[in-house]
Amino acid sequence: MKEAYETAAALFDQAGAFRDEALAWRGLIFSAALSWKEKEQIITHAAEVLRRDPDPEVEGLVLHRWGEILVNQGYYGRGLEKLELALVKLEGSTDDDARARLLTSLGRARRLHGQPEAALRYYDEALRIQTRRQDFAGAAQTENAISVALRYQDRLRDALAHSTRAVALAERSGVAQLIAFNRLQRAEFLTDLGDDRGALRELGLVGEALHPSDVPSWLTALAAAKLRLGRKQEALSEASKAVDGARGGDPYHLLHALATRARSLQALGRQAEALGDAREALAVVETLRAGLTAEDQARQGFSDAFQRVFSTAISLLVQAGSDLAALEVAEQARARALLDVLTTRDLAPTTSDAARDAQRQQLVDAAPISGPAMRAALARIASTLVAYWVADDETVVWVLGSNGTVHAHRFPMTATRLRSLTASLGAPGTAVRGEDPARVLYDVLVKPVEPWLPAKTGGRITIVPHGPLFALPFAALRDPQGRYLIERWAPHYATSMSVLDRLESRPAGHSAGVLVVAEPTLDASLHRHEGLAPLPAARKEAEAVLRRLPLAPATTLTGPEATPAAVRQAAESRSVVHFATHAVVSDTRPLESFLALAPGDGNDGRLTSAEVYGWRLRADLVVLSACRTARGRVNGDGVIGLSRAFAYAGTPSLIASVWDTPDQTSRELFPTFYAEWQRTGDRAGALRMAQLDLIRRLRAGEISLSTPAGTVTLRESPGLWAPFVLLGEP
Repeated sequence: MKEAYETAAALFDQAGAFRDEALAWRGLIFSAALSWKEKEQIITHAAEVLRRDPDPEVEGLVLHRWGEILVNQGYYGRGLEKLELALVKLEGSTDDDARARLLTSLGRARRLHGQPEAALRYYDEALRIQTRRQDFAGAAQTENAISVALRYQDRLRDALAHSTRAVALAERSGVAQLIAFNRLQRAEFLTDLGDDRGALRELGLVGEALHPSDVPSWLTALAAAKLRLGRKQEALSEASKAVDGARGGDPYHLLHALATRARSLQALGRQAEALGDAREALAVVETLRAGLTAEDQARQGFSDAFQRVFSTAISLLVQAGSDLAALEVAEQARARALLDVLTTRDLAPTTSDAARDAQRQQLVDAAPISGPAMRAALARIASTLVAYWVADDETVVWVLGSNGTVHAHRFPMTATRLRSLTASLGAPGTAVRGEDPARVLYDVLVKPVEPWLPAKTGGRITIVPHGPLFALPFAALRDPQGRYLIERWAPHYATSMSVLDRLESRPAGHSAGVLVVAEPTLDASLHRHEGLAPLPAARKEAEAVLRRLPLAPATTLTGPEATPAAVRQAAESRSVVHFATHAVVSDTRPLESFLALAPGDGNDGRLTSAEVYGWRLRADLVVLSACRTARGRVNGDGVIGLSRAFAYAGTPSLIASVWDTPDQTSRELFPTFYAEWQRTGDRAGALRMAQLDLIRRLRAGEISLSTPAGTVTLRESPGLWAPFVLLGEP
């Protein structure tokens, strides 16, 4: 086949039929005898040939294949650029089959970037075309792609249903290789759902029809199913063959084969060999990360696909007593997209290819923080690190204290159980199986590491959460004596130590004064569609804040004046920005999370996360006195929502809430916080003192709330004082 295509290309070149020559070179790409690098060289040549006789449709076909070649080598960002350009070229094409295949490829590139929602939109459009044309083979590929995207959303039952449809469509197409591939994918979903025997039956039906490039995935799936069935030696044998077969091919297949072999070796007690495989798998992840597009939104979910790989390495290192190395691996997995964009945030925009390459190299060089650098960062802020990692079946906590010694503790607490306990704590008056979640969580998360925490009352601790723990205000946990954690220590939170260190080293800029935004006049649509009620205490909160924070200049924006444009103009030159308004956080569309402001300049008053990304703040502190402003979608990069947007915009410290909170208690809390901060310069300590003061006053019955039924005295409850947390610099 190779010789035939080369001969055809030469003849077309002699005849000046350059479009046909380009298509001949493109056809040659499908030869299994070529390496990925050879394919890239050939498709690059095809694109150069087309410059002699441009044709948008042929350019689109060439760009499509070029993008796929780049993606298959792990150059996700470059591949995505080619695929998106191909979509533009094929915009007016009548070749529906080509367009559908391109949409499926675009979906895959987005999914590999950790964006399953975006991938599903492309897949749905492709499937509509293929269903209309009764393209059973194409529809089978797209249904399978949908199932993979759903898998990364943890929608395993839905994923299996789509995979089953993919197998049925493949059988209707009659293409043996396609049938085998879809059976392989279905087996992987059965393994995910715990049906390992069903997975092995499905894998046994794959036979020899599988394409050679998919054999490593088949072997990896066999190994995973056998390992879960306790057939450890067989699992190791299959995983070893998968690793050997994946080398030199798709790096994605290689890292999953390595991770599966690492788990097999771990199960057999061969810890050192297992750790070697886990480290190599992590190196492959870093190679893939280097190939991502620089766009923050396209990098955020990348680590999600590799959480199990990181968990395996962390478990092995802790088992081996390498606690600091395990902590460094956890940092390698955390908030890397945010670290990357903070690294390049202040670079000047450019259209130069050379400059863009240089900026991308800075993303590659934005390495996670090392152990010694962590120690230095903690010494700078006089704090003790308490970092968590939540795996499927266990949790790890590290403590790194002022003496530089790191301690780690593993315990069998699953992510599901932690999620349930955390949700119960956030709903006052409820309990899990009759338990007090505040005490259960303290017992598992804090009590085992108490000996390594500061002995001095009010000692600072830097908490780096993971997974469901991002929704937990640790201040509300109770020790066996009934004391809240905040009665003993002053916590603040960081997405990662790497990000905390980067926030501290942001470029200096002049700012002064305070901006308070309170009780904006809301657009009628926000009342109607979002159900946002008036905040009667917000204006009083603003007045009390300004009395306790005598910074000049002081600006207050309320009522119709508090538009997004006016707030931005004032905020970008202030050292403190305080919002007392509503917030609406979207887990599914985090960039559409918003603070509710007054309408103006064509804006309905929604100050979205996407808009805040475009701000350049020089504020030392931003306070979001609204409900759930520290919440959002949680993935391997932390919480994606308003808090992340303000960190990107430039603020090193943010106070936000993880639960709903009444505006009455916000009015009581923040004046005390600001007065204490002005006195000591310690934000974490000031928030602690303000919360302790609020606890005291609630216990004394000093705070009441006016309701239509009369005046109600508020009783002490963590829901009234604990929701607010300090994120970033203490």
